[in-house]
Amino acid sequence: MIKVYLASPFSHEDKLIEKWRYEQVCKAAALLQDDKHLIFSPIAHSFGLAMHGGLHNKPWEGFWKEIDFAYISMMDALWVLTLTGWRSSIGVTDEIRFARSRNMPVKLVSMESVTHGQETHKETSKRERHLPEMHRIPEQKVCSG
Repeated sequence: MIKVYLASPFSHEDKLIEKWRYEQVCKAAALLQDDKHLIFSPIAHSFGLAMHGGLHNKPWEGFWKEIDFAYISMMDALWVLTLTGWRSSIGVTDEIRFARSRNMPVKLVSMESVTHGQETHKETSKRERHLPEMHRIPEQKVCSG
């Protein structure tokens, strides 16, 4: 079984957007979970703890980043759920950099492909052509899942 860290954007000044992002990543994590993939989403798995434990105002630097990097270190691959805002997300950017520094396979996953069960290597490669250099993932690093 492949252990997958599912990165996604979350923080936003509009709490309705945060709620939507949370709901989308929960749905994606549930749909991606199968007998070949163990999916861990820091948003889906930590949001309840943050809200009920008074951790929701903790900063990315100095708190969440260290926790998320510890989880990434236990994983076999990092997948990025490409919700609106993922390219500008400091957290997602840091998570991609950290995974790549560990030579971990990184894969882009759209919500559309998750809900239709059609995430393919070809779709991922096509999307990468439009990414800034730091987000481009070499062909051999893409997890075929």
